[in-house]
Amino acid sequence: MRSLRTGPVSEFKLTSTDFIAHPNHTGENNDWCLIKFTDSIESADVDKIVSAPCLPSEVPAHGTECWIAGFGKTSKNKPSKTLKSAGIYLLDQEYCRNNSVYETLHEDDICAGLPDFDGNGLTDANTGACHGDSGGPLICDVDGKATLVGVVNRSRGCAEEGAPTIYASITHALSWIKDNVPSM
Repeated sequence: MRSLRTGPVSEFKLTSTDFIAHPNHTGENNDWCLIKFTDSIESADVDKIVSAPCLPSEVPAHGTECWIAGFGKTSKNKPSKTLKSAGIYLLDQEYCRNNSVYETLHEDDICAGLPDFDGNGLTDANTGACHGDSGGPLICDVDGKATLVGVVNRSRGCAEEGAPTIYASITHALSWIKDNVPSM
């Protein structure tokens, strides 16, 4: 990630017992995996600063402010040793196609980054996912609740001008998630 801030430090370990890969993985889409742990996130976090996010019923509107987090590279050659986070904006598909290098997007793609604040016709640079952030969260405030709207799917470069990050939409995987998570 680029242009990020660090937050409070809380470290804990969880032991995984199983994982479930999406049966329709096609290389770019449906790149999903659910991981089952022996304990819940809430019970493992003794500092009580981490909790599971809500799941969305729909993708929030263009311009919604969201947050991303990850351990990906903060420059072209250096991975982060600490969790980084940044604020970005959801960009609807039409805006994304008109102001970025992406001419086509899949139905389940969410485009997010910095809008074209400088007016040059391309989304702005320096804030977004980078190598090593794949699978990381795209969290938005939906009705006052932290909601997992997408996960890092792909990007061209690291938060470069005209190349916002593409996220896989959680709404397109909801039925599969609910089929595989008994408590939902």
